[in-house]
Parts: sequence; C-alpha cells; structure tokens
Amino acid sequence: MSHKLDINIEPAQTTLVPKKIFNPERSQAFVELNFEFDSTSQVVLSETCNDIVFLSVVDQKIYDVAMSMFPTGKFFSTYHLLYQAFEKSTRLDKRSKHQVFLNLTANSFDLFVFEKKQRLIFANTFTYQSANDLLYYLLNVVNRLKIDTGGLTLKMIDSTRDSENLMSILESYFLSVNKFSDDENPLSWRVGIQPGLWLINPALCE
Repeated sequence: MSHKLDINIEPAQTTLVPKKIFNPERSQAFVELNFEFDSTSQVVLSETCNDIVFLSVVDQKIYDVAMSMFPTGKFFSTYHLLYQAFEKSTRLDKRSKHQVFLNLTANSFDLFVFEKKQRLIFANTFTYQSANDLLYYLLNVVNRLKIDTGGLTLKMIDSTRDSENLMSILESYFLSVNKFSDDENPLSWRVGIQPGLWLINPALCE
C-alpha cells in the first residue's frame, strides 16, 4: 500500500485565470501579464478549482527540494487550500449575498470575496504595515465591488499576535467578524518541513 502525500508550497505570487480562456502551454505568458516573472529562479504551478485556474509563481529551489523529497507527491499552493476552505464555508451561510474571507499574517493578507452559489468574484494578496493599511485595502475592495458592509459577515484565519486589536477595529465596519476554528482552518492541517514547504494530510493512504 502506497502513501498519498499532498505537498503545499507557499507561492511567491498567485494570479487567477478563467478556465475557459486558459491554455496550459501559455502558463508563463499569463503570469507575465500580471507580475514580473524570473524564469531562472521560479516555476509556475497551475491548479484548477471549478471554473478557475490558479497560477502560482514558486521559488525554484523550494520546488526542486520538494520534487527530490516527494517525486510522487501532489503539489498544492496555499491559495488552492484557502479557496477550498472558503468556498465550503459559503455553503453554511445562506443569508448573505456576499461573503468575505481573510487569511491574515503578520505583514500580508489574502482576501477572497464570494457571491451566492459559491461564485468567487475577487481574490488578491495585499501587504500592510498597520491595521489602518489593512482596513484601507479591505474597504476599498468592498466599496469597488459595491458591497454593503453593514449586513456583511467577515470570516478570517488569523496567525498574528495582535488579533484582538484588529478584531475590534474590523467589528466597527462589519455586522460580525468571526475566526475559523482549527478544525475549519486548512492551514492548521499542515506539517512544516522547511520554510515554504509543508505536508498536508500525511496519513492518507491510497
């Protein structure tokens, strides 16, 4: 019996492409349209979720280490894991027209916005230095999407040390702010191997 190993690689950057216009042979060209791509030091990891293709730029050294350690492993980006968890969570709330999710770290956050029927309408990563920076980017996106925050629930994965302060700031603008439990958080399922590289569900067998 062989073990199935899912490997999570932290991407440097990720962009989203509608599946209907995506051509796997032009992955690098799609990436170059969105951000600078250094082909000597990075590779592109493509993953499909429903009608969306996630294209992630991955550090070449980390990718090479992962391939040498786990040649039969299946590789995922963090964006892929977050999308799956957030999309699943939208099914639990039938009331809201829109749902907003954050994956918050010490200096950046991933922002996902879904419409009803689990349709992803926005995803991006922002760097920030203060709670005001975070609030500015978050409200700017919500306003551009013409979403009323007064009836909106924000759900977040928070690995920062200043979570209580951030929660109190965010609660002033949203109907409610909730955190993912460890059971819901896909990033809590990982086992660290080295920076940028993780095992997911190492006990699964096939």
